[in-house]
Amino acid sequence: MKRLALMVSCLVAAPVFAAVTQHGPVTVEVDVDRKTAQVAEPITLIATLTADPGVAILLPPLEETWGGLDVIDVEDVADLPMGDKRQWRRTVVLESLVSGEIEVPGLTAAYTDRRFANDPVDGEIATEPIALTITSVLEGDADPTQFRDIKGKVEPPTQEAIGWLWPTVISTAAAGLLVVGGLALRRRGAAALRPDQRALRAIQELLDEQPEVHAFYLRLTGIVRDYIEQRFAIRAPRLTTPEFLEHAKASAMLTDEDKRSLHTFLTAADMVKFARYEPSSARNDEAVTTARAFIERTAAQQPKGAAA
Repeated sequence: MKRLALMVSCLVAAPVFAAVTQHGPVTVEVDVDRKTAQVAEPITLIATLTADPGVAILLPPLEETWGGLDVIDVEDVADLPMGDKRQWRRTVVLESLVSGEIEVPGLTAAYTDRRFANDPVDGEIATEPIALTITSVLEGDADPTQFRDIKGKVEPPTQEAIGWLWPTVISTAAAGLLVVGGLALRRRGAAALRPDQRALRAIQELLDEQPEVHAFYLRLTGIVRDYIEQRFAIRAPRLTTPEFLEHAKASAMLTDEDKRSLHTFLTAADMVKFARYEPSSARNDEAVTTARAFIERTAAQQPKGAAA
């Protein structure tokens, strides 16, 4: 297994974009790990809402698409104690299969201020949209700020030159179709795999990419949650960790060992994702080993009550 070198000695990388919005008793900070991404490259957006105790915040549900981007994963954590404040956090992983300029709509959240029991106040806070640039995987690294000098008169191409140009145009278009087709085939191929095969392949791809520590744990837990949903029909991706663990505790489809393993894995991952805990290299390897072992073990066992 590859060593996750990027996670050994550094804290979570600083976002490339951050914006703060305040309305009434609520403050929202939106962080994005990149504003330019290639087609099918994940973009992580984190919205952190902070308020005084006595203020309740409600985050709206997300659809499968958000502002033209596909929502790959979303995880909410509600009402965390942070000193003398309370925090709500929504983490969203997005991607686009289409290149161009795309705008992520602002996040809107409702709140109720109950600090004054005799006169509760309802309100709403909305953040500004975020402009993203999605580039084609065929685009190079040319610097658009560097222009060549114009030297003399530029002659229009001759008919013969145009004839030579057509094979280049056709080959370039074909390459583009192959890339887009490859993405589609990759997704169709993944859909044909069993849930455990799909999850184990996704973990290996994650190890090959070696993203920064926060994105790594977010995607790793997302892979496990997606697997659980597909294998046991438990709606894991849209539940917070405490909600999911309560749901899993009551499930007859998971053994006591499975439940203990999940509790340890998800709780440790939340420490990295939400408390900015810095894990050691050994902890990172242990998280991957735990995830793989859970998937392999539960894939082989027969759910209780199912036909043999």
